Amino acid sequence: HSSMSDDTSEDMVVPQLPYIIKFCKAHGVSKENEFGKGKSNDELKEMLLVANYLNIKEMLDYLTKTLANRIKNKSVEYIRKFFGIQTNFMPEEEEATRKESFD
Repeated sequence: HSSMSDDTSEDMVVPQLPYIIKFCKAHGVSKENEFGKGKSNDELKEMLLVANYLNIKEMLDYLTKTLANRIKNKSVEYIRKFFGIQTNFMPEEEEATRKESFD
């Protein structure tokens, strides 16, 4: 598949298919709001990649909103850990950047 991102593989799609089918069946029904409950952050992030790969816009929108709600009002450190982002800043540089952001 030519538009497949580097983070998504066909091996990732197959295990997620039952959840994707369940979402598609529930779309437009109140069950959709319950879809993400009980799923780990990693499961939701993986499903987001799969929904993007399969171009399922409604599911992509739902998962993006669900993940955004999970990181809402969280610290920078939490969000970095959540997404596996490492900083290249030294502690002093990071502190200076934070001070500049709030001035």
